[in-house]
Amino acid sequence: MTIWRDIMVVLFFFELMALLIFFKLADLKRFRELLPIVFTGVYLRFLDHYILIDWLELWHIHGTLNSVLWLPMSADLTIWPVVTYLFIQYLPKIKVWIYILSWSVLMYVYVRVLFWIDLYSAKKGWLPIYSAFFMLSYFSLLFLFWKWLRKPYTIKKTSRS
Repeated sequence: MTIWRDIMVVLFFFELMALLIFFKLADLKRFRELLPIVFTGVYLRFLDHYILIDWLELWHIHGTLNSVLWLPMSADLTIWPVVTYLFIQYLPKIKVWIYILSWSVLMYVYVRVLFWIDLYSAKKGWLPIYSAFFMLSYFSLLFLFWKWLRKPYTIKKTSRS
């Protein structure tokens, strides 16, 4: 049980660091502007967990039933919203794909640490490249949603209006 407690401490440390980084680096004047994309990021993380853990059962979270439910949700509601917020806040106008790749590598390392500390395990056949693909997909989708959300909203006149 000591090992499991150590794992929870590591995850708590990551969550605490994410919150501290948020309050240090986030431009809170943009909070209302960025909130929709943060919710989108949380939704994408929940969808990712649903697909990998619940539906396809490719990943297994270690611990008691309570921990299995709580641990991914706590990370999805602390770490990933902060990552999403800062990712969009600092989004450059040029070389966006290099920026997306950089964030993907950073969060890929985070996920690999979770595997390394034995919070997760994967079924045979799951390769680390798949995790890298999911990270790249996550940040690419965030970018595309952000571009879509930033488009001006116009109502087109039709023959009925």
